[in-house]
Amino acid sequence: MYLYTFSPSFQDLKEECERFLRSKLSTDNACHLLLLADLHNAPLLREGAVEFVANNPVQQVNKTVFDDVLSNKGLTKDIILALSAKTFKLE
Repeated sequence: MYLYTFSPSFQDLKEECERFLRSKLSTDNACHLLLLADLHNAPLLREGAVEFVANNPVQQVNKTVFDDVLSNKGLTKDIILALSAKTFKLE
């Protein structure tokens, strides 16, 4: 099974799943999906979730799971960078 995860068809399926989950991001699930993306090395989903959280910070900081996101230094850094880019038009 481990070797199968390196096959091109598995990577295609993984990316399709990431795109699907990214399209379903909402204020209710963004932090959960961000943690999931980080845990499973899903860069498309991670990028989308970071962007979503950065675009909706007020709705996210009140979520209990946001504390779990903040305990992850890499995710916290990415959110801060996304907020900075948005605020200062660094894109």
